Amino acid sequence: MPKEKVQIAETNEFIDKMFDGSIDKMFAALIGNKQLSEKQIEKLKNLIKNLE
Repeated sequence: MPKEKVQIAETNEFIDKMFDGSIDKMFAALIGNKQLSEKQIEKLKNLIKNLE
């Protein structure tokens, strides 16, 4: 099995286990505990824009 598929499967399992399957809960936990720089915020915004 390719490494990328394993990473995706394990990430999904982690999100299901730790955050009841909620990606937005996971991101809130990750970014809520740390002060992000302007550069990091912009990178995240661009990632989200590219998903739309």
